[in-house]
Amino acid sequence: MSLILYITVILSTVTGVSGVDYTCHDHTCSYHQVAFFNIFTQSCNCHCVNNRGCQYLSCTHSTHPTCHKTLFYSTCKCEVCRADGDCSCAKTETPRCIHDYTGHQCKCLPIQTTPVSHGTSPTTKTTTTTTTTQPLVPLDCSNQKISVIESIAENLHVEDDRAGLCPVTNKHQTSEALVIHKCNATARSSWSKGVSIKAACENQLRTLTPYTPVSSFFPTGENLAGFFIGCTEQGFKMALQTCTDSPMIRIITDLTKPHLSDFYTILRNLELYTTVMGRLGILLIILAISNQVQCWLFDDLHLCSRDEDCGYCSSGGRCIHHHHELAKRCECTENHTPPTTRTSTVTTTTTTTTTTQPLLPLDCSNQKISVIESIAEHLHVEDKRVGACPGTNKHQTSEALVINKCNATARSFWTRGPKTVKELCSEGTITAYTPISTFYSNEINTAGFFIKCLEDKGLEIAFQTCQEAPMITLLNDTTSPRASDFYQIYILP
Repeated sequence: MSLILYITVILSTVTGVSGVDYTCHDHTCSYHQVAFFNIFTQSCNCHCVNNRGCQYLSCTHSTHPTCHKTLFYSTCKCEVCRADGDCSCAKTETPRCIHDYTGHQCKCLPIQTTPVSHGTSPTTKTTTTTTTTQPLVPLDCSNQKISVIESIAENLHVEDDRAGLCPVTNKHQTSEALVIHKCNATARSSWSKGVSIKAACENQLRTLTPYTPVSSFFPTGENLAGFFIGCTEQGFKMALQTCTDSPMIRIITDLTKPHLSDFYTILRNLELYTTVMGRLGILLIILAISNQVQCWLFDDLHLCSRDEDCGYCSSGGRCIHHHHELAKRCECTENHTPPTTRTSTVTTTTTTTTTTQPLLPLDCSNQKISVIESIAEHLHVEDKRVGACPGTNKHQTSEALVINKCNATARSFWTRGPKTVKELCSEGTITAYTPISTFYSNEINTAGFFIKCLEDKGLEIAFQTCQEAPMITLLNDTTSPRASDFYQIYILP
């Protein structure tokens, strides 16, 4: 870890953008600390390099001022130990000062005694066995929230060969497969118990992060793993799949099986964590060497893997890989489609006045998560800006989903875009979660969100009807409505 810190220091002082001083020669530090340029904050910071740089801390009698080094920086902390001699254990245990990603901790390891016989005179020889225990860290993949919700919305099993087989099948689609695949985690055999979900929900602070991986830990029998979503009055919401049920959201209580009290967060071995973080550090060093990528670090690091990752672009974007760059990145593009205009003509006996108002695409790509959460929860979205469904007082038509998520005007203010969604697919100029609709004059219309183009010239869209809660469905020119009847929604500014 020290090596990574010094490499970061050296790298930060020799790479950068012209006009910026990366040497930090004029930056003065106290308490034997040193200054180096932080490429992320664009400033010089004082950091400790050993425990001498932490003597300013006033620690209690049971802790020690310690220089704690992480991947990108070092900081001073009051640690319970710096060496094995700082730890106190029972006579039958060996004290060890363990350094993990959270700091220094005391561990008491058991001393094994082994009887040894010599001839007819039995004697007992006591030997001390040093046990190496790898520190455990929480399995964290909260950044995969969208991916988890999309799997729920698509209602398709997630498979991963690192998980076990389902009974009487050759499918690796157990509940663990969902967690392992989304978090790129190791097999269940390497998992350990973390924080009790029941205790976390009973804690008034409720600090457990949504989409934290959780699991039951029965020594024998079938376990259940998934993602914690949030606490409820009697338990908690969990995203999971089983061998028979595709990804879904279920409420776990003390009346379900497994029970609320059976679930814990998942801990994994620090060795894997350190390996991944070490590789990340190497990747950042490689990226920093490239002047092109250096600009990304200082401006916008818009890395991506697909077009859908570029939803923040106000007028659409593409995930592009240029031959001279190390990774794909989002490239926001201006909409080159000629503006659509609505023309109204007012005629008098002597003059004709023509007024032109430009129309703009309805854009709410920043509501992507909200849309797919509604699909995952499978609950109707209502909005009183739309009419009620026939024979009911429910305002849950297909337009209600779009109007509610986009905070849009009523359908009467919508205009169809200049091209069909299928034409936009052919051009590659439409992004995921763009609001779309049919524009029939004498038939019931359908509105929703474009998801993706299909190879058979069909579409995948998210929508709801008066009878069906939000869902994702496939359309082509044999379905009703037809894929070729959908247009992007345009509105008056």
